[in-house]
Amino acid sequence: GFLWTNMTWTVIVNETNAPPKIVLAEPVGDITLYVGDNATFIIVSSDEDNDNLQILWYVNNLEVENGSSSYKLEIPRQNTYAGNYFVQVQVTDGKESITRNWQVTVKPILNIAPSADPGESRSVEINKIVYFDGSGSKDEDGKIVNYTWTFDDGTVSYGVETEHIFKTKGPHIVALTVYDDLGENNTAKITIKVYEKQSEEISNNMLTLAIAGAVGGAILIGLGFYLFVYRPSQKLKEVKKKKEENK
Repeated sequence: GFLWTNMTWTVIVNETNAPPKIVLAEPVGDITLYVGDNATFIIVSSDEDNDNLQILWYVNNLEVENGSSSYKLEIPRQNTYAGNYFVQVQVTDGKESITRNWQVTVKPILNIAPSADPGESRSVEINKIVYFDGSGSKDEDGKIVNYTWTFDDGTVSYGVETEHIFKTKGPHIVALTVYDDLGENNTAKITIKVYEKQSEEISNNMLTLAIAGAVGGAILIGLGFYLFVYRPSQKLKEVKKKKEENK
């Protein structure tokens, strides 16, 4: 007879995987930029197993792009962004990955601070709208990106032009601060004298009365001199002259 025996085999298949490859990477090496510059990084990759590849971009270990074969690094035109940046691209097939790194050095640029011009100091009436214009402000080597108006009552407004209502009398300080595209700033101040129209009219009327009184007094003095001094003396001279003629 025959003896049948059930037997089980375990077959272990070692699957091999070819890691992805970077065929081309640009820039070739580390680069140097200035604030306001930009740089484009490009990667060309392949995989022998024809696996789907995923591309991830990082700047200073923060993910900034996913799925693209290129990344554009843009540095704002402000000296506060000067420093070192670490750009990395990672290509993965889901099993293995490969990376390419760049060191980017960003340098500051020379900058002349802007000049703020809030206009002229002047006198204005209380509780009336007062307009301010900062368009006279200048920046020789760039552009002004922010106009900040500060009033001594705590109010703050923004823009080349603004308006304000002063609700109390007396001198008030108005400050204009301008910022350029590199982060430099400059502040200029003017004094606004606020008055009440009625008070000014009363003062003007009092001044007019004082002048009129002074003029009137002078006229009265002159008239008195004529009536009581000059005219009698003339009469006396005429009498003496007639007496001499009669002799």
